[in-house]
Amino acid sequence: MSLTINKKTVLAVTLAMVMVVLMGAQNTYAASCTFTRSLYVGVSSGTDVQCLQQYLNANGYSITSFGAGSAGNETTRYAGLTKAAVLRWQLANNISGANGVFGPKSQAVYRSLTAGTTSTGSNTTTSTGTGTVSSSLVERIQNLVKSAIIEIENTQKMIDDSSKNTDDAQEKKDKATVILFDAIFDLFANKYTDAVTKAGQAITQAKSAQTEIGGSSSSDSSVSKSDAQDAIDDAQDAIADAEDVIKDADDDGDDVDEAEDTLKDAEDKLEEAEDAFDDKDYEDAEELAQEAEELAQEAEDAIEENDASEDYDEDEDGAQDAIDDAQDAIDDAQDAIDDADDNGDDVDEAEELLEEAEEKLEKAETEFDSEDYEDAIDYAVDAIELAEEAEDAIEASDGDEDDAQDAIDDAEDEIKDAEDAIDDAEEDGDDVDDARDTLEDAEDKLQDAQDAFDDKDYEDAEELAKEAKDLARDAEDDIEELDEEDQAKQLEEEAQDMYKDADDAIEDAEDANGDEDDIDEAKELYQDAKQLWRDGNENLDEERWSQAIDDFEESIEKSEDAIKKVN
Repeated sequence: MSLTINKKTVLAVTLAMVMVVLMGAQNTYAASCTFTRSLYVGVSSGTDVQCLQQYLNANGYSITSFGAGSAGNETTRYAGLTKAAVLRWQLANNISGANGVFGPKSQAVYRSLTAGTTSTGSNTTTSTGTGTVSSSLVERIQNLVKSAIIEIENTQKMIDDSSKNTDDAQEKKDKATVILFDAIFDLFANKYTDAVTKAGQAITQAKSAQTEIGGSSSSDSSVSKSDAQDAIDDAQDAIADAEDVIKDADDDGDDVDEAEDTLKDAEDKLEEAEDAFDDKDYEDAEELAQEAEELAQEAEDAIEENDASEDYDEDEDGAQDAIDDAQDAIDDAQDAIDDADDNGDDVDEAEELLEEAEEKLEKAETEFDSEDYEDAIDYAVDAIELAEEAEDAIEASDGDEDDAQDAIDDAEDEIKDAEDAIDDAEEDGDDVDDARDTLEDAEDKLQDAQDAFDDKDYEDAEELAKEAKDLARDAEDDIEELDEEDQAKQLEEEAQDMYKDADDAIEDAEDANGDEDDIDEAKELYQDAKQLWRDGNENLDEERWSQAIDDFEESIEKSEDAIKKVN
């Protein structure tokens, strides 16, 4: 039994319900975070990162709709998804120089927003008796519920129009409907983050049902194939790095159970990303790959967090050793910063990290004086890590030139591959105008990258080169689509000829008084083949080339089986 939604009634009623609930909304979560350092991709993990994620999720800047980082599943890791959410928050609040780094300027705006009723840019946060709820969160809930209803209705229409077995799709559509109404009930209970999560899950279920049927009602994703592939490559690299760290720790006799469990989650998430990529759902592929990368980094962090403090005995001598090591690390970092500053390098980030290291060392010395040696060691280890990060920030700056050159080389290689693919397609008589236009854009972007490199603006050079590489990949994708189109049209003719041959063979078998059971089976196969040919033509009309190819190939197989039955 399926649950049917009538668009004209339930859409209006549900949205009205959401509006009524949100008009008097009082968010049950009012994040109160204390920040003593800048947060950015690569910073050591901590509860401050987790608190920031909770604040973002609760105020309409979702880290992700499901999995690690989603509402209720916030992590201590500041990685790509967190950076993207921070960037959206910064842009909404008109923070100058928005770059996804949660530094002093962003923290000042955060304190202003959470202190009371504040309107900054397009986002308004209203203080109530029990907490705060932002206008962006209200808008997000409304949009999510509306999107979920539309996706469910579109799924039902696709099920009604499909000639295939849609039992699995129907089951997923029904599940999406149940989850959606759970989300609405959460709204009435003032569980706003749960409502956001469940509405997102309803959309995911509905889209999964559409995939079962063989299509999608959603508009084209803004995520390109190359974006998704880059995210998958990054996740694979992160998993490989985590595997090496875990293996080394295991060889040293360390406890790696927690890290291995987290790594297994990362591998599962990567597999889901690769499946989504194969289904050409590049938006989901990118998001899943980013989650896999974050999980892999968490697995690596779990090992590193276990290692540092174990280097020191928890007594007076051990604490003094840790403090001495921290002072040495700070001195080394200060020397590196001074040298870099003399060379005219940007040392702002390194100086901020070093200042945080000095504060941690001061706390370590205070705890040492209080004879709390365990805490003294922990603070000293934090100081060492921050000092090392400060040095890393200098080295990263030194490495910008090499990174930029590598990115330019990669872009040149990708452009050369695209040129070869376009030339081959042109020789075959294909229309390559769109691909050539895209390739010209890639070449222009590469020239911009080389100009930036010559001006020693290595960060811009690297970014522009990556854009050039992506454009070159897009040009290659245009050619691949042309190849698929040609293949689909050729298979359409073959499939039509084959089901006609099957029809003739069945007629011949009937004239020869052949076995009735074999003839009946052959007729069923023939009907299946003809329907698949029709499905393929529908996909051709919609320019879904790969799905058309699958339909025509299956149609040909059915026709061949029908012919074999009566021969």
